[in-house]
This record gives sequence, C-alpha cells and structure tokens, in this order.
Amino acid sequence: MSPERSGSHARVYLAMFATILIWSLNYIFAKAALGYLDALAFNALRYPIAAMIVLIWWRWKATPQPLDKRHLIVMLLVGLWGYGVYQILFIQGLHYTTAGNSALFGSTAPLWTAVIGLVLGRERLGKLSWAGIALAFVGVSFVIIGGQAHVSINPGQTLGDLLSLSAALVWASFTVLSKAPLARHSYSQFVAFGVTAGAVLLLISGGPSLFTVRWDLIPWWVYLVIIFSGALSNALAYLVWANAVAKVGSARTAIFLNLTPVITLSLGVLALHEPIAWVQIVGAAGVLLGVWLTARS
Repeated sequence: MSPERSGSHARVYLAMFATILIWSLNYIFAKAALGYLDALAFNALRYPIAAMIVLIWWRWKATPQPLDKRHLIVMLLVGLWGYGVYQILFIQGLHYTTAGNSALFGSTAPLWTAVIGLVLGRERLGKLSWAGIALAFVGVSFVIIGGQAHVSINPGQTLGDLLSLSAALVWASFTVLSKAPLARHSYSQFVAFGVTAGAVLLLISGGPSLFTVRWDLIPWWVYLVIIFSGALSNALAYLVWANAVAKVGSARTAIFLNLTPVITLSLGVLALHEPIAWVQIVGAAGVLLGVWLTARS
C-alpha cells in the first residue's frame, strides 16, 4: 500500500472512530435530555435539523438525477420506515431503558438483516452464522432478564428493551428495503429524501407534544443536545460513515460498529450511574460475540 493510500485510510479510520464516539455520546446525551423533554417532542425538534443539513449537502454535492413518480414514492416510503418509524421506536426505547441497553440492542441489527435475508431467500447462512445468531439472542435474553433486578428503579425497562429490539428489527428491514432504491439512485439523494420524509413523520407524531412542554423548565444544555443529536449524530455522522464505506468497504466499517455498545455501556455506568448486573455483562459479551461471528462469516 502506498504512503498516500495508507494516510488516506488512516484518516478514514480516525473519522470512523469519531463517528462511533458521536453515536455513543448521543445515547448518553439524549438519555439525559429525556429527563426534561418528552421523547416525541425531542424527535420533532432534532430531526428537522438533520433534514436541513442533508438536503443542503445533497444540493451542494450531488449531480441531479432523473426521478420518476413511482421511484420517488418508493424512496419516500422506505425513508418513512427507516428514518421515521425507526426513530420513534428508538427514542421511546431509550426513554424507558438504559442508554447501554439501547445501544446493545441496536447492535443486533446485522443479525436481523441476516435472518430477513434468509427468509426472503436472498442469503444462505453457514454454521458460524447460525452459531452467532443463537449466541446473540441468548445474550439478549440475559440482558433483559438481568435488567429485571432493577425494575424497582425503572419499571418500564423491559418495555424499553423490547422497543429497542423492535427498532433494530425495523432498521434491519430498512437496510434490506433500501437496496432497490440505492441501485437506482445515489446515496446522497436517497438519504436526503428519506431523512426529509422521516422528519415530516416525526413532526406529525411529536408536534402535539411541543405544545405541552414547559419551556421555562428546560435547562440550556438540553438545547445543545438537540443540536448535537440532529446536526452531528443524525446528519454529519451518517454522511461521514457513508464516505467510509465507499473508501474502505462495509466489512471493515462494520467492525467499528461493535465499539458503540461497549463505549455506551461504559459511559452509561460512569456518567449516568446506570445499574448493571453481572448477568447483563455476560449477555452483552454474548451479543457482541454473536454479531462478530455473524459478520465474520
């Protein structure tokens, strides 16, 4: 590998790690902000920021592509599902469960993607993949069961765990559904239209909650979290990640994704004082190992 290419890859890896850190911090910051702001209202405030950024980026960077009505409708519907419904489940799950659990369950999306591919006949899973999937789901069970020890602290934690798992399933199905639009259109166009469609849904679902918020009781730092989550975590980070996939491939970038739950679990314990039982630690290890085995095969 030439020094120029090596240096380019080093910058990409640094950008990927920065992206993972942003996503991990987003779990922590958003969880803290949800103590002062309704979850749906939080979505309604942060996602239009993301939509504006990706639209500006698309218009600035991309070459206009022809788009017929049918393809536009498909792109918008897929965007509503992946950027709208997913975000509703994600933020509600984060509201009820811990930041660490939310990140951990989010990391199971590749497993769901493999299962969906198998059901649709698009993928064949080897023994290593099946072992990884089985191990990960045993790990998920351990995490949920371990969380029952803290039900007195957070009665809705099991609901939050299930919502977070549902969000991962939605994201996995979105990954499968997005393959057809991405085969016809650029990633930038797909993200721009998809995030905008998602923002409309989140404004509709969270708009009424905005009228019930006691704005005089919202700390100043919550507004910074909204900007951070919308501008960095849901816009710039996704654009940087897309560039990384194009430069070094999806296999190498996927490895970095396994760092997100590890960092988030650690920050959740240290910064938010989230409780964690040894059963959950064992379960988390099982999930991460299962995801790694499935991705490796």
